[in-house]
Amino acid sequence: MSATWTDFQTALDRQSGPVRFWLRDDDAVSDTAPLRQLADWAARQETEVLIALVPSLADDTLRQAMADLPQFVGAVHGWAHKNHAPQTEKKQELGAHRALTDVFAELEMAHRRTLEISAERTLPVLVPPWNRISSDVVRELPALGFSGLSTFAQAHVEDAPPGLRVENSHIDIIDWRGTRGGKPHGELIGEMIDALNEGRQLIGILSHHLVHDETAWSFLEALGSAVSDHTRADWISPSEVFVG
Repeated sequence: MSATWTDFQTALDRQSGPVRFWLRDDDAVSDTAPLRQLADWAARQETEVLIALVPSLADDTLRQAMADLPQFVGAVHGWAHKNHAPQTEKKQELGAHRALTDVFAELEMAHRRTLEISAERTLPVLVPPWNRISSDVVRELPALGFSGLSTFAQAHVEDAPPGLRVENSHIDIIDWRGTRGGKPHGELIGEMIDALNEGRQLIGILSHHLVHDETAWSFLEALGSAVSDHTRADWISPSEVFVG
């Protein structure tokens, strides 16, 4: 479904209650111009972004950026964003392709390292690389110190163990199978309208600042204005999503 921003406003008009939007951005490893641009966007929306940090690759510039930029809240993005699945399967770092003890050991290291990068602005939330994780790993996340999990669509919403809150992203703004830049705005607007028509009142937007082109940035700008300008829509912080 391709739609316009007017269609989006109309869909919001039909909602009986408030619709909350939040943004998750993946693959942060260092302080870059796109990362700063994302912080500027969040400041204009008066909201925060959940930044999924790759712990083993993150450098000191990212540590300083997390300290400097109150618009960011950190999350654990696996350990090294390394694929352990065979070529016949989709990429996974946290799948069932190696001993679970090895996976758990890496996640414990990842959690500690992320806290070293940004102890005061990190949530105990795991964002699996490529949005994929074995159910066997999911079951053990609370024992490993995680109280939140964020993947995509409806993954692991039904099989989450007690003590683990699953809040996924629903709209990925990047065209991974095509241009590897931003998806056409009409397509993304259509996806959001579908989510509204399904009755979803918390909608997660997924971005990857390192690959944003003008199409991606302009979509975020337009979405920021559309949400902020509507009385039945608002931005919500990651802390409110996973704790509040």
